[in-house]
Amino acid sequence: MIQEYTIYNPETGKIIRGLKCTPDMLNINIPEGAEYIEGYFPPSIYDVIKDGKAVEKEESTNDIKLRNLTFRLSELKGSDWTQIPDCPLSSDKKTEYQTYRQALRDITTHSNWPNLEDSDWPTKPS
Repeated sequence: MIQEYTIYNPETGKIIRGLKCTPDMLNINIPEGAEYIEGYFPPSIYDVIKDGKAVEKEESTNDIKLRNLTFRLSELKGSDWTQIPDCPLSSDKKTEYQTYRQALRDITTHSNWPNLEDSDWPTKPS
């Protein structure tokens, strides 16, 4: 039966790679000096193995900024249609979307930027 394993350096705890193999193949796939733990913990998400458990990576400030900017762009693109001249929305609703879109553009000036809580984001019109 094939299982998932994560190979790591026991001195540093640093994750080397994950693999799927049968338990009898495990020893031939582990680099000298490395150890394994059952379960797959991708290095892109997890940093190290400590006390037999995978520890999630801390997001850098740049990672957080990028995630927030990507979300903002998605929200702006998803509401572009509300600003075209022949949009079927009422004038009031169109204004609500204009306000929402401006708040999205201004989010980088928020006092919590880039460490925003869900409540820091503007509310999308319904």
